[in-house]
Amino acid sequence: MAIVGSFIDGKYEILKLIGRGGMSNVYVAMDTNLNKQWAVKEIIRDNSDSMNQIKINSIIAEANLMKKLDHPMIPRIVDILDKGDVIYIVMDYIEGESLESVLKKTGPLPEETVISIGESLCNVLDYLHSLSPTVIYRDLKPANIMLTPNGNIKLIDFGIAYETGNETSTIERRVGTKGYASPEQCEGKQTDVTSDIYSLGMTLFELVTGKNPAEESKSIFPIRYYNDKLSPGLEEIIIRCTKKEKANRYQSIGEVLYSLWHYEEADAKFRKKLKKRLVITIVALILFALFLISGIVMRYQFVKLRENDYDSLLLKAKASNSQDELESYCKKAIKLLPGDKDAYIVLIDRMKSDAAFTVEEEKTLHNLVNHNVDELKKDESYGELCYRIGHLYWYYYDYEKDNSCDDNANAGMKMALPWFERSIEYGNSTDEYMKLSEAYVSIANFNTNINLMILEATDAGEYREYFDSLKELLSIAERDNTELLSLQIYDTVVNTLNQYAHKFKNDGVSKEEQIEVLEKALAGAKSIEPMTEKTANIKKDIDTFGVMAKKIIEQAYKD
Repeated sequence: MAIVGSFIDGKYEILKLIGRGGMSNVYVAMDTNLNKQWAVKEIIRDNSDSMNQIKINSIIAEANLMKKLDHPMIPRIVDILDKGDVIYIVMDYIEGESLESVLKKTGPLPEETVISIGESLCNVLDYLHSLSPTVIYRDLKPANIMLTPNGNIKLIDFGIAYETGNETSTIERRVGTKGYASPEQCEGKQTDVTSDIYSLGMTLFELVTGKNPAEESKSIFPIRYYNDKLSPGLEEIIIRCTKKEKANRYQSIGEVLYSLWHYEEADAKFRKKLKKRLVITIVALILFALFLISGIVMRYQFVKLRENDYDSLLLKAKASNSQDELESYCKKAIKLLPGDKDAYIVLIDRMKSDAAFTVEEEKTLHNLVNHNVDELKKDESYGELCYRIGHLYWYYYDYEKDNSCDDNANAGMKMALPWFERSIEYGNSTDEYMKLSEAYVSIANFNTNINLMILEATDAGEYREYFDSLKELLSIAERDNTELLSLQIYDTVVNTLNQYAHKFKNDGVSKEEQIEVLEKALAGAKSIEPMTEKTANIKKDIDTFGVMAKKIIEQAYKD
């Protein structure tokens, strides 16, 4: 056992013992070379005990796997020291407590907190599943999720994680935690990404209900059985994650993350369904009375009313794989409720799904919105719809495929400007998108007017406000988990600093402010693992021009 004050490998000074197990101890140690604290796991080898060697081999295999990983939510392994009778594993020191401990103290977590934790878990699982070979974690549960003092989470204990292609025995496959492990894992069958999705669903279930799935009966109830104030949208997500058959679950973590981002849409759908059920019930009673008089004619109208149900059309639109079919469903829904934003948003989401908002798509959306603008303006959510349309133009407009990306970006900016202005005009000052709309308007106006102002030498004093708008834009990327959107924002920030570093300096922006914004953009880009060639190229440009931007900023304050 290591002694407090002693040194391991000449540089790790033992500060205190923080954990003790049957064959290992865990210490906090100070790296005297880096002046940084690490956790050090001390594993005692017993050559006379064959099980001891098996456990050591397992621990070392876990450490070697974790050494390959590089994600902010996974503790790093920085050193493995074999000293004969003792093995030391040096890793990140994670302060905080497990979500299992938090649940014991506080009971169920607030729904918004659970959604946020779910999004973070999707982020780290998506990273593991995107590696080559894919890493299946296999032991997701509150006990293996650490909550740090600053509110972030860390995924610990990769003891039974494995890389696909490294086949495991039936006994090893059965390893897992009852209540959280998927049915196929419990039966010793091969696990895959959907097995982690099952465990994610069970983890979210426990976090939001406070009920340990291992202690419940053979099957858990939907979360609103325990608390009817919980979101129907979150309930649907958990139910689909925890389907017994793998084929009936989400097939990728990306699908789960998308559903978490849009879970409130399902809530709105649920509330509308309740309202419509009441309306339909009343209408049904009236129609039934009229049916006795009018017979077949009124029955036909009633059937048509049900077939044209707004929510039903939206569900069909979301499930459609055909652009034409989706547009058809959305148009029918809009015809029923022209002032409700949901059908327009379904259409917008599909239009940006391929990262290109084409001229033909623009024409379709333009005609629908303009034709129903009077009805839309009556709804308090019109400002949000205008923001979403402006956002669609700003990042996705592809008005002519032969044109350059810069041409598309400039055209998209110009087309987006009036929509952001309408968002401000019709929105509520307390809505989050209002500040973002103001930032976009400021940036668009700046880029529209700045060249003329430079020619007329009247641009002095314009850059401070523009810099503040860039910072607001950067905050969007820090809150948003959308890969393409975040990288496009980071790219805009880096390119702007390259172009206007001297101008920012002249308008009173300090060197420290510029460097801070640049480093946030570069760190944000670095944290993203590109899933497409387009985003990979954007990230590569950010890395290249980020180096240039730093040099230009340094030079600006030397001149």
